[in-house]
Amino acid sequence: MLGWVIAALVRQIHHRDPRRKVGGVVAVTTFALVALFWNLLVAHYREALRDPVDQQQLAVSTYNRLHAWHTDLCDYARDLEKSCRGALDRYRNENREARSTDAPLIWQAPWSADWDLPEAPAKSDLPSEAEAEERSREMHRQLEEREQRLRDCHEECRELVNEITRLDPHHKAVPA
Repeated sequence: MLGWVIAALVRQIHHRDPRRKVGGVVAVTTFALVALFWNLLVAHYREALRDPVDQQQLAVSTYNRLHAWHTDLCDYARDLEKSCRGALDRYRNENREARSTDAPLIWQAPWSADWDLPEAPAKSDLPSEAEAEERSREMHRQLEEREQRLRDCHEECRELVNEITRLDPHHKAVPA
């Protein structure tokens, strides 16, 4: 069915009438945008409706990965600062020996990097496994309650439909 709609829209693009061509292009573009946004919406809610235990495990694994990256970044920055300080000290010493005048006063202070590195993410912000399991149990309990209410409503509606469609045994319906 969807293929038929797309084919009908694409056929308009190849029509001789320019208005139908423009209409076909607009319709195909609109259809593509709606399909894209629908896909993004469904993907967003699919992630949002995950089981809390899975979310907790995903959060912990993501935290561990980010924490490792942060540690690597800080180690790299420290190594880079150490290398820069060593290169600068070597340059200053070589320059002092080659100079006939005194070295600038700024060279008296050791160089240090003023890099504003981000803090490591706090693991305390993540829910514990016990909290995630409790939340999961609560969500399952709520879903079971909703399912039971739906079943009760369905049964009630079925009884009403049966009552409405039931014919009175003393009344004989005669087709007109």
